[in-house]
Amino acid sequence: MLKSIQTTIILFLVAAIISSCTTTKKTKSVIQVKETLLELDAKAPVGYKPNYVSNVEIFRIDTAIHYTTKVLNTEVKNGKVRIYFNITDDKGKAYVYANQDKFNKVWCQIQEKSNTEVFPIKNYQIFHSTEHDTISNAFAFVLDQSGSMGDLRVLTVQNALSNLLTTDRKMEDGAAVIKYDNHIVLEVPLTKDDNALMSQLKVNGIVEYGGTTAINDGLSKAIDVLDANNTYSNKSVIIYTDGIDNASKMSQNEVILKAKSKGIKVFAIDFGTNTDPKYMSQIATQTGGCYYHIYNTSEFNQVFIDIYKRMKNVYIFEYTPTIFGHSQFKLVLCNNSKKIEMIDSIDNEAAKGNFILVNIKFDANKSNIKKAYNPEIEKLVSIMKKKPTLKFQIQAHTDDVGDAKANLNLSQKRADAIKTELIKKGIDKTRISAKGFGESAPIADNKTKEGKSQNRRIEFVVVE
Repeated sequence: MLKSIQTTIILFLVAAIISSCTTTKKTKSVIQVKETLLELDAKAPVGYKPNYVSNVEIFRIDTAIHYTTKVLNTEVKNGKVRIYFNITDDKGKAYVYANQDKFNKVWCQIQEKSNTEVFPIKNYQIFHSTEHDTISNAFAFVLDQSGSMGDLRVLTVQNALSNLLTTDRKMEDGAAVIKYDNHIVLEVPLTKDDNALMSQLKVNGIVEYGGTTAINDGLSKAIDVLDANNTYSNKSVIIYTDGIDNASKMSQNEVILKAKSKGIKVFAIDFGTNTDPKYMSQIATQTGGCYYHIYNTSEFNQVFIDIYKRMKNVYIFEYTPTIFGHSQFKLVLCNNSKKIEMIDSIDNEAAKGNFILVNIKFDANKSNIKKAYNPEIEKLVSIMKKKPTLKFQIQAHTDDVGDAKANLNLSQKRADAIKTELIKKGIDKTRISAKGFGESAPIADNKTKEGKSQNRRIEFVVVE
């Protein structure tokens, strides 16, 4: 069942940084050695053809449109997998409302794969947020002012940010601006007020800066600024760099853990060829953000708008996995005869609180397990043998058809039946429990056939 709701979106941007900088002590004062200015633009790799989103249109079935998909980030939380993605074309347009019921058949293949086993995903939801929704986002823009950036490039970035904040930013979104070289300065405190933003943002080039580069310390400051305000739904840091960190007191691992503990995503852009893409991409991906690599100064304005449009017009595919561990998610979008594949890696750790769906169906008012589901029982046995220190619980649910008390009893019998089969297969009875919830915990609307089908489910939960 496809349905549209408002949901979490996020905006990202970027900051640039450089290495090979030193400071020299002379008596009690510190003489700062400026970084060497790099060339204005860098040589892009062969085949480099970025496609930046600048406009939004309503999705439609049309083979003349060359649709593509891009995964922004993936998260596994509370037993649910959520994949955030865009639908775009090759002409800089993002497409919205593809999750409407009339497009059900567009999502023509959805599955997860582990080794050679393929498991179709039948119970899922596709949420969608657009730039017309008034969900508040807070963004901290961390601007590299190190010497290697140079005055002209720094001015270009400042103007690009000014353009985004005055032209494209929605009134519900707040922004903060942090500038840094080896010093960290909060230039614009977090605000959604246009006058405050533009009066405090200095578009003055590299004045007062030009030193070495402290990426992690700049990020840490941005996290503190965002964490201090609880009025926004989503919070993101946007940072760009043209080099490597050579001045931070905080380590990369420390800043990643700090961002994750506060629920703040970091989105990064590397500029040029003197960067360490692995370093910045690790920060972005491990915090749930997104990574870009650009080569031309003129791209800053385009990439800022691209990130904003993608994050304000995002789809979220949500489902309960059927396997623990590493798997591959595959979604195929069918535009008539044209098929567009979206593939992503999923890691659903067998940890306390996580769970998977069990593919066992029961006849109406019955609790006996059919022989056809023996492979599913064997799968659960295999999981428990691979994780001998963990304890699991079978949780059974029903729809709301019939008497609530009868449904509760029926769900308990079904959970007990699966538990019994696992014990027969050699599982220690102290490691497995069973609980029936009846109709008390629906995950979908019981007023529809699809909703009732989703609510009739068995979950295999890690409890200890």
